[in-house]
This record gives sequence, C-alpha cells and structure tokens, in this order.
Amino acid sequence: MIATAMEGGHLHALVRMILPVVQAAEPPNQRRRGAPVSYTQWQMAAMVLVGILSRRKSKSAQYRYLTERRADLMALLKLVRWPSRSTYF
Repeated sequence: MIATAMEGGHLHALVRMILPVVQAAEPPNQRRRGAPVSYTQWQMAAMVLVGILSRRKSKSAQYRYLTERRADLMALLKLVRWPSRSTYF
C-alpha cells in the first residue's frame, strides 16, 4: 500500500522517506547573483511531494494542507521560517 501524508506518524514517516531522495537530487552549490536563497531546492521539493502525495490537486489546497502542519514540517525540513504563498507557488 502506498503511504500518504495523513495525520500523526504517517506524515513523519513520509517526510523521512522523501528526504534522502530530494537531498541527493540537490545540485552542487553555485554562485548566483542576487539575494541569497532562503530555501534550498530539496526543502521546496519535499514540500511539493508531501502536498502531491497527500492527494491535494491544486497548489492552493497543497499550501493550505502544508500550512496546517507547519510546526511539524518546519522541524522535519529544518526550515528557519515558513515560505510565503507566492514562494510555494
């Protein structure tokens, strides 16, 4: 059975399964112009995957779902601050 992001321990288990995959896909650090990056690509990719695997179809529904579980996800993904709606989109 496919694990989906549900209440409680399922969310933690799902994020723990996703983390090694998205961290391995992170490109090496490259110097870029402009403001420093607040969120790494693997953190945003993990958030998107959790939203998709929780069977939320629209970006708005995914963002609402993730925001409801903000405290858990911030700790699991080591986020300093929560991304805004426009950043997630």
